[in-house]
Formats: sequence, structure tokens, C-alpha cells
Amino acid sequence: MSNHNADEHLLEISNTDLVSTLNRRRVQINASITKHSTFVNKYVETPNAISEAESRLNIIPTLLNQFEDIQSCIEEIDDDNDDTHLIAREEFET
Repeated sequence: MSNHNADEHLLEISNTDLVSTLNRRRVQINASITKHSTFVNKYVETPNAISEAESRLNIIPTLLNQFEDIQSCIEEIDDDNDDTHLIAREEFET
């Protein structure tokens, strides 16, 4: 294997690992948003629940931005799977 091919192979492994890591992080963020949304959707008004709901609602925009950043990185790095990434984005946004 030439040095150039070896470098490309290492880059491919590195990109594969990065996409895998980003995919795991995307799942974590999605789960966190789901958890917060479920709490808000099942909200029952009590004194403690009001502050908890406000706190959770304040977190959601940050999580959405993190998801968008990670999703964009995945799409840039792993452009061979554009259809898969589009489906993931659409499922998240619905």
C-alpha cells in the first residue's frame, strides 16, 4: 500500500469513527429532547412543576442547536449516506 493510500485509509477510519461518535451524540440529544418534551406534555401544575417546566423549556433551544450542529457535521463528513441523514433529520424535525 502506498503512503498516499495508507493516509486515505487512516482518514476513512478516522471519519468513520467520528461519524459513529456524532451519531451516538445525536441519539443522546434526541433522547434528552424527548425526555423534556414528555415532561412538558404531561405537565401537571404544582409549585415545583412550574419552575421545573420553565427550566426544561429553557434547555430545549440549546439542545436543538446542538442537534443541528451535530447533524450538519455528520452530513458534511459522511456524504455517501445523504438519504439516511435526510431521513434522520426529517424524523427529528417532526
